Amino acid sequence: DRFRAVCQVFYGRKDQQYEENLKQKMELITLVEGLKDSTQWKNTAAAIKEAQEKWKSIGPVPRDQAEGFWQRFHGACEAFFQARKVHFEKLDQERPANLGKKIALCDLVEKLDTLADDEQRYQCIVDAQAQWKEIGPVPRDQEDAIWERFRKPIDAYFETRKQHMQAERGQRDRSEER
Repeated sequence: DRFRAVCQVFYGRKDQQYEENLKQKMELITLVEGLKDSTQWKNTAAAIKEAQEKWKSIGPVPRDQAEGFWQRFHGACEAFFQARKVHFEKLDQERPANLGKKIALCDLVEKLDTLADDEQRYQCIVDAQAQWKEIGPVPRDQEDAIWERFRKPIDAYFETRKQHMQAERGQRDRSEER
């Protein structure tokens, strides 16, 4: 009887722990199922990976429920990561076309001097910058070079514009002193 009592206490505690583990894993399942359709790739991936680590640290659950819970958790994780993979594969396929579009924008801003007046040059830059933001990523090995090519004539334009404005301000100040 004493042995049976000790066993009942032991298994009672064990069942209690299983139920607590089950509760914690259900919370993780709910979390991950809520995140599986997210397109916030970086933040969501970090949250899901954190949930996966926490899942591993939680102890066992009742055997009759373990497989079902695992399938739900794993399925939600896989759904997100598969969608993310498809998204990034699509981006990778678009990178060469995006490079062509960005090269065309570089060509455009490199010809700023051919425009008739400063207002046209400024508007060309504004439009080109807006288009640049809309175009997706380019091949990684060319990102920095294409960005530098795009920025160089724009920076030169604004530096020249700044110098002209300072010169005009200086002339105006000298005229007012007379």
